[in-house]
Amino acid sequence: MRSLSISFLAVGVVACSPGPVPAPPSPSPDTTGSVTAADADTSGADAGTPVDLDAQARAAWAGRTERASLGRAIDCWLRFSESRPADPAPLLALSRAYVTLAAYHLRAPADIAQRADALERAIDTAERALLASSPAFSAAVKRGVSIEEAVKSVEVDQIEALAVYGTSLAHYGVDKGFTALLMYRGRLLAAMQRVLEVAPKTEYAAADRELGAFFARVPGFAGGDLARARSHFDKALELAPEALATKLRYAETYATEAKNRDLFVRLLAEVKAADAGAAEIAPDNIMVKRRADLLAASIDELFAP
Repeated sequence: MRSLSISFLAVGVVACSPGPVPAPPSPSPDTTGSVTAADADTSGADAGTPVDLDAQARAAWAGRTERASLGRAIDCWLRFSESRPADPAPLLALSRAYVTLAAYHLRAPADIAQRADALERAIDTAERALLASSPAFSAAVKRGVSIEEAVKSVEVDQIEALAVYGTSLAHYGVDKGFTALLMYRGRLLAAMQRVLEVAPKTEYAAADRELGAFFARVPGFAGGDLARARSHFDKALELAPEALATKLRYAETYATEAKNRDLFVRLLAEVKAADAGAAEIAPDNIMVKRRADLLAASIDELFAP
């Protein structure tokens, strides 16, 4: 179980690093599935300037429906972040990339450990991005303020970093289960509540989507609430209907926990029938469609009597 404390991370920043954010850990081949002879083409990245690395990463990210391309994006953004440790942009990109890797490319039973590692890296890089992007948050953490309180001070123009952080926490918690959800409950709820207060459409309504998943998966005695979960999912669909990930998340968490087979079928059918959308979100929607097909094939297992 992951136990990194961001307050300890902040101390490390003061004591060990010349900049506000330490470089992220180097990826292992098993974690990214990318830095191998078969998957990675880093010949250009090795000799590139930081700007070149960012451009290469963005180009590879556009092809993230393929694992090898996503791996190249991760490799380039890692190198870029190492060259600019105080820049939150590559760290935010890395966090999104690690979540994408875990959510869509590491789904086989044999991938469980790698998926958990990728999601831990997503949390770590998002934490570093928050420290780098939000002076108020960084100052609060250094004063010893709890993370649950510190996230309330994140500036409106830095709310994207908070949404990415909350998304990484939610994916890790839902993937790992009850103990992880409880471990990160306070941070997740505080982070996403702040996002809802100031910019609920951020990251395609990620706050409502991931709160929906959280309240669906947590048992009632620990704060779970299916009615509240459904309300968050419906709001996310209202705010960002173009993001098919909401319907996938709705089906795999709420519909299964509520034992609502009809809703499960309807949501996945809507995902299958939907257009992939604009260029910016189309790769994500294509990956959602692939996962929806796999989820639909498991319906009898998921809704066994």
